[in-house]
Amino acid sequence: MVREFASEAKTVTKMFGAISIVEAGERHFAHTMPLEAADLADLRGIEVTTHLFQQWARKEFEARMFVVGDEITTAAIYSHTASAYIDWRTGYDTNTYSLIDAPADVIDAVRQLMAELHLTYGALDFVIGPDGEWTFLESTRTGSSGGSKTRPAHRLPINSLTCSRKEHHEQHRDTARMDRLCARPRRSAARAR
Repeated sequence: MVREFASEAKTVTKMFGAISIVEAGERHFAHTMPLEAADLADLRGIEVTTHLFQQWARKEFEARMFVVGDEITTAAIYSHTASAYIDWRTGYDTNTYSLIDAPADVIDAVRQLMAELHLTYGALDFVIGPDGEWTFLESTRTGSSGGSKTRPAHRLPINSLTCSRKEHHEQHRDTARMDRLCARPRRSAARAR
């Protein structure tokens, strides 16, 4: 089945959940990777693990759309390295970011998706092709704006947007965590250690 899917078009594979593990005290990352012929030659064990395979979408740039209640903020992500072109998360320090307005039909489809799934928060990823077409990749409940204050993406307003919609989070169990998040700026991973 995987070989058949990959034979139709260029294919990438992604991790589900956390993209890093710690082995022997060292952190290793598993970013999006193109599926090569060598990968397809030996698929032993694939039937007992969870995988995500997607057809590659040609891109001019990517976008992450943050949905918090009725508020939607979209950030364009422009990659400037070969690895970040495949997975923008490898280029936090070299990518450039800007706030953009998503097309109305994309916003409408996202609102419908969120309503059908009964979600009040989501970080949705899109590829915007050379022709301007938006291709939906996935939605994650753990998506962030790039993390730390040392990264340019930190300037995106996801924390203030989240805190301004705090009432949506009060229905969830961890209201104390939301209170802490909204009460002070996030610390970078380097300073938190």
